[in-house]
Amino acid sequence: MEDKKSFSKGLSNVAQWIVALISFLAFAFFSLVGLVQTCHVDIDFSKDNIEHVTFLNDNILLNLVILLVLVVLAVLLMRVSVKRKTAVWVGAASIAVSAGIGVWWVLSSKSLPSADSLRIITAAQEVIKGNMSALTETFYFKTYPFQTGYLLFAEGFLRLFGSGALIPFQLLNVLFVVAAEVAMLLIAKELFHDPRVELLTAILLGLCIQPMLLSTFLYGTLPGMAFAIWSVYFVIRSMRTQKLTALIPAVILIALAIFLKKNFWIVLLAESILLLLFILREKKWAIASFVVVAVALSLVLPTISQKIYEDKAGEPFGKGTPQMAWLVTGFRDSSLCAGWYNGYTNNILMQNDYNYDTTLEQCKLDFAERVDELIHRPIYLGSFFYHKITSQWNEPAYQTIWSSATSDRSGEVSDLIKSFSKGEASDAFNAYCNQLMQFVYVAMTIAFFVFLRKKEERSEARMIIPTILVGAVLYHALFEAKSQYAIIYVPMMLPYAAYGVKRLSEAILKKKQTAEKTEE
Repeated sequence: MEDKKSFSKGLSNVAQWIVALISFLAFAFFSLVGLVQTCHVDIDFSKDNIEHVTFLNDNILLNLVILLVLVVLAVLLMRVSVKRKTAVWVGAASIAVSAGIGVWWVLSSKSLPSADSLRIITAAQEVIKGNMSALTETFYFKTYPFQTGYLLFAEGFLRLFGSGALIPFQLLNVLFVVAAEVAMLLIAKELFHDPRVELLTAILLGLCIQPMLLSTFLYGTLPGMAFAIWSVYFVIRSMRTQKLTALIPAVILIALAIFLKKNFWIVLLAESILLLLFILREKKWAIASFVVVAVALSLVLPTISQKIYEDKAGEPFGKGTPQMAWLVTGFRDSSLCAGWYNGYTNNILMQNDYNYDTTLEQCKLDFAERVDELIHRPIYLGSFFYHKITSQWNEPAYQTIWSSATSDRSGEVSDLIKSFSKGEASDAFNAYCNQLMQFVYVAMTIAFFVFLRKKEERSEARMIIPTILVGAVLYHALFEAKSQYAIIYVPMMLPYAAYGVKRLSEAILKKKQTAEKTEE
């Protein structure tokens, strides 16, 4: 029995160490690249304002000086005696300021839906009017039937508040970001048990306003982010208290997140891996049933929403575009940037007469052909994935301004959006985001280095979010790229950045004390 327990514990430690290693290498790479180069998504306000990524060379010395100043200030904050009550009040103030910025942005930017968001919102409005042909006349939901989850959510909201209530719908996104921020403060408390870490997390939540600026984007991104982060909180809570009841909301919330946006399978996979390691170590076999239910529910809910709209449309949508199409996209060139949208996922199903099996075979052939080409061009291969990966994680605004600027197809873009899209305000905002995320990445790298070296600092609960981040980096390195995809992970990063600063502060203090003893 002891041998089995020792093996289970060893397996968990090895798995956690591997996650710590990949996390450390990934964010050390992002930190180094961020010192010399920053990505920027161009905005031209045209009707077809498609993303185009520009790689800008940075002033390395200036970046280092600002980074040093931020690190020194954060380290000094860690030297202050902080009561939990103070951290709570600062957290409340930071979230209130963040929410105020979100409300201001929604009301001032006057953004309207576009692209996928426009297709879904328009379909919801037409269904409310009784025009069910809107579900099939564009073939959008035959191409992307998984979008029926957010369609059902949008229809429900617009039926309740009026089909033209787009600003209230955007303001609901603000509330979802607030909910995610509250959850991250609770996660910081559960994981690190230090008011100083909670305080710095609260400050960073107030400073990282990018998710709030995405509130104008009516899509499953922000509500899904809130549900997923709260799911992570309840999983962590369950591990720490060893109470199975905490897993009930975790299962429901992650299923809802996936229902709204399927990228949150990354979160469920990470939760499942760490829960299974926890099960093996603690012999809590009943937890396995919650993993099974979470997976089953996440599979069933999208089929229910699809069936609802198929019945309304009077015809089936089918399986839609195979997931492999996004993999082919991720390996192909694009006028936007390497691995970004190139029209493949939008056209491949149509080109094969909406036959899923034929389309899948075509995707396999296209993928094999592209891989063969890349293998025989190793220098190009390295350049391709360098540009693809850095264009997502080193674009510190995460397309928040671009998302609002592209949202108006029928009228004038507001002066506010124009000022933040080009000119001095745009430069200042991008510089702010650049320095802030540079600090976050460096601080996280320190945290992951600590996890890598000190086994006692790791645990299944602490390694859930690093596993999510590893999954996100790997998934988006392979599949279709877009810097906006990375924004859902920004709030998850902040407690680890705060913890990294704490450990750096402790290391500096310890070194200073050692030096003083040596002198004596």
